[in-house]
Amino acid sequence: MATREKGRKATKGRSCPAGPGKVTASVRQAEPKQFARDGVVAWLDTVGEKLALAASAKVKNDKDLIEAKSRSKDLSTTSDRDGVSFKGRPFQLLYFDKKFNARALLVFALFEEILAGPPSQARAAFESQLTASGSGKASLDVCCIGGGPGNDAAGLVCLNEHFLGFTNAKAPLASKNAAVRPKAKAGDVFVPQSPLPPRLRITLLDKETQWKAYTKTLSKCFEVKGAAVKFAPCDVVAPLPAEASAAEDTSSGDGEGCGNVWGRNATTAAALRVADLHVFCYVVHETSNAAAEAGFPFYKGLAASAKLGSVFAFLDVAAGRSLSAFQSVFEAMTAGASSEGSQERSVTSGGGVTGVAGGGPKSCLTSRAARSRRVMRLPLPTNVGAKLHSEVMLLQITA
Repeated sequence: MATREKGRKATKGRSCPAGPGKVTASVRQAEPKQFARDGVVAWLDTVGEKLALAASAKVKNDKDLIEAKSRSKDLSTTSDRDGVSFKGRPFQLLYFDKKFNARALLVFALFEEILAGPPSQARAAFESQLTASGSGKASLDVCCIGGGPGNDAAGLVCLNEHFLGFTNAKAPLASKNAAVRPKAKAGDVFVPQSPLPPRLRITLLDKETQWKAYTKTLSKCFEVKGAAVKFAPCDVVAPLPAEASAAEDTSSGDGEGCGNVWGRNATTAAALRVADLHVFCYVVHETSNAAAEAGFPFYKGLAASAKLGSVFAFLDVAAGRSLSAFQSVFEAMTAGASSEGSQERSVTSGGGVTGVAGGGPKSCLTSRAARSRRVMRLPLPTNVGAKLHSEVMLLQITA
């Protein structure tokens, strides 16, 4: 099919595609030092090509691509505060071809700036909460809000290999040496060793549910690097449900029941409440008008229910256009964390939950054990936004 062949050619031999503003050029200039020696760009190219190929298989004609190109012109521009629909395989093909690498490298570069930079408050928070050696955690849970395409997640998988350390070490060579293994006997049954569970667990949260179709491709790419990925629908304009209803899934699935009072976010809170890291890459600005009209309920509920110590990384359009939206989100999260509805709950290592996180109607809550918490804004390294050509905000939930 001509369209499928076009999808292959679009990704074959690609250079890092153009992203918002000049972010790609900025990151690529540092490639010899940061990326090339580690194979990060090469791996991201491979992932992007596989995703583009999966999307191109569903594109039926060139007319669909023309419409998608017209729609993509408004994507992540400084004037876009109402969002662009990501629906349709042609549009998704263009996104994988033009945006995937740039956005993945942007996430990688931000965290590298912090973790490989001089001592700072942000670096201390990242090391103590997001690295295996500094946190002592057995695994890391991440939510990529608005991350349906998987680019943010791909950047984090690379970051994990080089900085975070939630990887499964290879078996010692001696264990594979026949000389040190007991000699097989007649009648012995070979039992293959079970693979180690992934230590980096990523949830893609997005309003466009068509992105879920690519999770299988992402999983195959991520699993060899010890990472797992799944998808759940999410709307950053709508409120979050109470933790109890989300955990117990009391919804009937058709919009009825306490657990689904908030529609798209009925199954989202369970992932958000256990996440160690929340990434918002080019989400806040494009949804700022609708979120403001609704009163920022999503961000208030998020701050009220997130784990203590959890980190929030926001990246968005530069030139100061995202600053007001960032400030509104910060104020909303501050209000949510300090409100009477803010509930402290204990998340055990096995994923169990005691207590309830607020944000929903009283009929959905099982307790009102409020506890003081606040949202702290982490100072940014000097000129980090200018280096990345993106607006950046880093937050942390503290007691």
